[in-house]
Amino acid sequence: MAKTIDAIEPGRRRRSNGIHQPGDGGAGAGTVEELTERAHEASRPERALELYGAALDLVDDPLGDARAADLIRWMGTLHRDLGDSVEAERLYTKSLRLAEGGGHLGSQAHALNCLGLMAQRRAQMEVAGGFFRRAALLAERQRDHRLKGMIEQNLGVMANIQGDLDTALVRYEDALAAFEASDDKEGMCWVLNNLTVLRLRLDQLDDASRTLARCMRITRSRNDLHMETLCLVNRAALLVRQGKLDRAEATLERAAALADVREDAIRQAEVLKLQAEIHLEAGEPERAVRDLEAAQDLAVESGDALLTAEVMKNLGSAWSDLGDPERALGFWEQAATYFQELGAVLETVEIRKLLQEAA
Repeated sequence: MAKTIDAIEPGRRRRSNGIHQPGDGGAGAGTVEELTERAHEASRPERALELYGAALDLVDDPLGDARAADLIRWMGTLHRDLGDSVEAERLYTKSLRLAEGGGHLGSQAHALNCLGLMAQRRAQMEVAGGFFRRAALLAERQRDHRLKGMIEQNLGVMANIQGDLDTALVRYEDALAAFEASDDKEGMCWVLNNLTVLRLRLDQLDDASRTLARCMRITRSRNDLHMETLCLVNRAALLVRQGKLDRAEATLERAAALADVREDAIRQAEVLKLQAEIHLEAGEPERAVRDLEAAQDLAVESGDALLTAEVMKNLGSAWSDLGDPERALGFWEQAATYFQELGAVLETVEIRKLLQEAA
């Protein structure tokens, strides 16, 4: 089952249509605000990083000016999207230190939220929860309902991973209400995507389809390539569950093309993982192994523990179908370790059952 789960830090608007835009050339002159706006709208992550860096160079007092902490955090988010978790975390930590030193509570809360994302991705769930709770307290002090919506969404992600599906549903619905109240379309789309994943887990396929359709409508109205890729991956997962494998393959081709445009390593890995599921359904485990090995490389490089665990579980199934129980056991044991570290109760039970049956 696909779990395309992403926590959010939508502090920068994304044009993300993969098309070269006017002004995508050299950094050129401009104020901090002008360069930041151009970075928000840049079609290429590398270009956005260059523009954020140019804006940061113009901030005279990085400690006293909250814009410095925000610019550094946005740079971290771009690195996170590109799969460079180490650099993302370094920049988030730097942003937090600047915000704390300058007493900028809102920037502190956003940086803590982002550090929570990175801890969650590494399967350090207690650490992630601590970051999110600290961020929530600051958001409450600032009366920042939008940020509170982000944190509710991210706590919902943790609950979903750990198998507390009722809590996840409540947190997602609270987050969606907060984003709807502030007309935050990007935040709404993140929550709708995660609600789709949750409803797939609950086997509520009709509800998942309706939720995803709403998300896709909003996404296309915003011309958001990053979000459209995520929607397409989730649509493919839904089609696989419905047994519509040909349509799922066609959807994945589009998702793969969009992920390649943005060099989105995690989405590329998700596409490969779903392609492998289709190959397994079609009785082609050799093709599944090739796709899963490529997905494993991307997931490990990106530092995404949940995705790595899912890929390893599926690799075990593929090798089992190929009649190699020893390799299957090896991958299932590795997956079990990851799921246990994540506190993913439902997946841990499932993988233990596979191990018992194999033994």
